[in-house]
Amino acid sequence: MLTGVPTVCRRRTDTLHVARLWTVIEHIRDTRQIANFERISRCLLRQHDVLERETAELLRFATKERLIQRYKSGSMRGSNAGLEQKGYRIPNLETDFVCIIFFNHFHCSKNIDSVMNAKQ
Repeated sequence: MLTGVPTVCRRRTDTLHVARLWTVIEHIRDTRQIANFERISRCLLRQHDVLERETAELLRFATKERLIQRYKSGSMRGSNAGLEQKGYRIPNLETDFVCIIFFNHFHCSKNIDSVMNAKQ
């Protein structure tokens, strides 16, 4: 492996779909609900005409590429109080990794210096 060359990986998830997922998850979280698969798929179907199986594939790729985090949480109120649910959230990109979007692809690097040198 060459030294001094930033490590670049191609993403399978389209940037437009990731942006849609992030806005849907933010919208669900703003309503103080857990962003589970059912809520995400309903919002994507209603707003962007994305089918349920496509949503499952998008979430699978996005979690695999660490663009969305999966977690378990217990509900506090309502009819499902005390039940554990699987939810999705947006990772803290500043501390986890730095992403730059080039020509509709994600290029990620864990080294901030290499990203800054690539931008120049």
